[in-house]
Amino acid sequence: MNIYICSTVRHLLFALCRGSAGPHEQHHILFFADYQGASLADWNLADIPKNIHVYEMARADFRRRLESSIAGRLSYQWSRAMLSAPAWLRQPVIATLARSAPDLARDLLAAPPFTLWLFNERNRMARVFRLLTATFNIIDDGESNYLQHRLPWWKAPPRLLRGLPARYRCFGDNPRCGEIWVIYPERLAPLVRSKGQAINFLTNPGAVDIIRNVMGGHALPRMTQWSVILATQPLDVMAGIPLADKQKIYETIVASLENQGRDVVLKLHPAENKSHYAFLQGRVVFAPVKVPVEALILSASEAPVLLSVGSSAGLGFERFCTRVKLIENKDFATLRRWVKQPEELRAFLDENLPPEKPPPEKPV
Repeated sequence: MNIYICSTVRHLLFALCRGSAGPHEQHHILFFADYQGASLADWNLADIPKNIHVYEMARADFRRRLESSIAGRLSYQWSRAMLSAPAWLRQPVIATLARSAPDLARDLLAAPPFTLWLFNERNRMARVFRLLTATFNIIDDGESNYLQHRLPWWKAPPRLLRGLPARYRCFGDNPRCGEIWVIYPERLAPLVRSKGQAINFLTNPGAVDIIRNVMGGHALPRMTQWSVILATQPLDVMAGIPLADKQKIYETIVASLENQGRDVVLKLHPAENKSHYAFLQGRVVFAPVKVPVEALILSASEAPVLLSVGSSAGLGFERFCTRVKLIENKDFATLRRWVKQPEELRAFLDENLPPEKPPPEKPV
């Protein structure tokens, strides 16, 4: 039996794909949908394999119910220390779970062996469910898996006592973490590289079928290697760039792609207003709002280009797309220069995009 703690649509898709690759096991996916303001009602889950069960939950509601008893409050506080819990501290978690996932709670009361799969081992709900088991595994959560995260000095003493580096941490460095399933295990920090396992379930033949079925209520644009998914960003918020200048940047990008004969699929950032890109209407295909970029990539018949100004979108999916970023390390000064000198941006795109679509053959 497998239990997944998910808080983003990307997590949900990864869990569904892994479940499709293990048809002889039970897979229970707890989706804390409120983190992204999503809902399972947004997608079609009616036809997923019978061995996969998905439950929609909310973080605040789960915590409120858990802390409605003294034992539950103790469980929640204990989880913050990220330590193994005695059996009596696990019971309030299972009792709270029974309200949203009664079948799973009954199975857990029978104390069967199960594997807990986390994406971010340190978020609050992950810590709560770590109380239920002595060990857990991690699945790729993007760029954070490959970084060493600096820590304040006051966290050094307890880490040294546990035999861990004093001034930085890595996802999966907790001794209770058994395996770290990522797309690039060779890029994991040396401290945890021995735990690394290469994800293989995204290439499972059933994975793309599941994604297509789940996203079936949304019209997915057809894409090939000549398509470009343009993942936008709220540059006006991130970099203080005026809306008019942001629109100039995206106008230059889209015009350059049009000149190359490419099809452009615009994937809006969740924090942006579609009206900001109304000037591109008829020139690009707007991707469905509630379809994550990873689903767009995996649904393409050939690996498309994923283009962004400076986003981590698509990180880890380089085997399924050609990922291109215009700037690194929040180099907003370059963006401002490109507003005034768009020919530099056009030259950059011409140089860094894969070879353009060849012209159609002339009839003999």
